Amino acid sequence: MNKKQNLKEEEKKKEKSPPQNKEPNSDSSKNINEVKPKQEKGKPSKPSDNSIKKVTTEKKPSHDNIESKKKYKDKAEDFQTYLADSGLPKAFDLVFSELVSKGIKQEKFFSYTAMRLRQIGNEIEEIKYGSKTSNI
Repeated sequence: MNKKQNLKEEEKKKEKSPPQNKEPNSDSSKNINEVKPKQEKGKPSKPSDNSIKKVTTEKKPSHDNIESKKKYKDKAEDFQTYLADSGLPKAFDLVFSELVSKGIKQEKFFSYTAMRLRQIGNEIEEIKYGSKTSNI
């Protein structure tokens, strides 16, 4: 029982006494929670969590957002037009149907697709320009 009483008394003394800062050059008026971690030599300090939250939660003005959406929409439409004009979606549809119908093994999908897309591209050039062009 004496040990238990001694432990309880020591705990009470620790609770009553103010927290001691073990750093030799620290200001005793500082709260322990406010002490910044030491910066290692040669390494920049990391930004605090608060600054990160401020950066991520800031909102841009709405007019910039509208303009950027419009630019994005215009670029997407231009890309869709380019794809349609190039015939690439139709070429992929054709190649995919050939992969399925001919029963080509999965290991050869890429090489077969690349070969057929080149052939289709050459055929389109031949139709457009009337002569066969050579690829270097």
